[in-house]
Amino acid sequence: SLGELFEKTIAHKAEIGCTGQAYPMGMNMAPIGKTDAAAIVNNAIAHLSRGSCRFSQADILAQAFDHIERVKLKDVEQEIATHPELVDYGVIRGIDELKGQYTTAATLERETRIIKRWMRGQGQATPIMGIEASREAIIRLEAIYKIEWQQSHDLKLQELRAKITDGDTSKRTAKKLERIEGQEFKGLNKGQLGAVQGILATDNNNVIVYGLSGVGKTKSLRPTKDILDELGIDTVWLAPSLAAVEVLTEDVGKQAYTLQRLAYTDSIKLKPGQIIFVDEFGLADAECMDL
Repeated sequence: SLGELFEKTIAHKAEIGCTGQAYPMGMNMAPIGKTDAAAIVNNAIAHLSRGSCRFSQADILAQAFDHIERVKLKDVEQEIATHPELVDYGVIRGIDELKGQYTTAATLERETRIIKRWMRGQGQATPIMGIEASREAIIRLEAIYKIEWQQSHDLKLQELRAKITDGDTSKRTAKKLERIEGQEFKGLNKGQLGAVQGILATDNNNVIVYGLSGVGKTKSLRPTKDILDELGIDTVWLAPSLAAVEVLTEDVGKQAYTLQRLAYTDSIKLKPGQIIFVDEFGLADAECMDL
């Protein structure tokens, strides 16, 4: 059962010295085969509300699907329709296009806390530097980045040409050489430059850098980090997944950590004056946002 699994996990945590948040109470501990529609719906709501402030009936049914062979679908739908904690998100927030989406009172309270914290931080910070000063700093840094890029680029070309000289006639190597020969150093584009300047010149405590996937949001963080380092401002770098942490660490040149590590352990000690960056923030679950 889930209860037995928890007991074994807790014992193993103690053996390896792992500390952190205790397991949530009130979860369904019934062994597999003895669940009912109410337990399935409760577990689905708990899972969905952790990740988002609103969800649909289809979302709940998708979560319940793995257990559907042990209960009747109509019983699950009835539990959703009569569940005492579910309320209509669109009605509560007064947003017509979101009517029919579900939420819970606890989830609404969490969302309200996040919004209030955001609003309290507006206009409360001292800008790190002005727009023109940040532009000059970025131009100076990009000259350094270009030298670093050229050195790395030349080394790659040297290695590939040496392989071909040593008898490597594969198409893959030839295409890779052709691709690298055609590469040129690219500095920050207009949008990336604006993101860096926006971070450095803002008077808000909280800032969101928004952009579609692949436009180079993370790339703009390297000069931001280097400028802050020069000014003696400490930074903490976080991301919502291990894969994103690896990319972020490589891109900014400083060790990053998972957002969950900050939220659920005591291993990251925040200090006054630090600036916290969270890459891929759109992938973070709503519970982690309520820090």
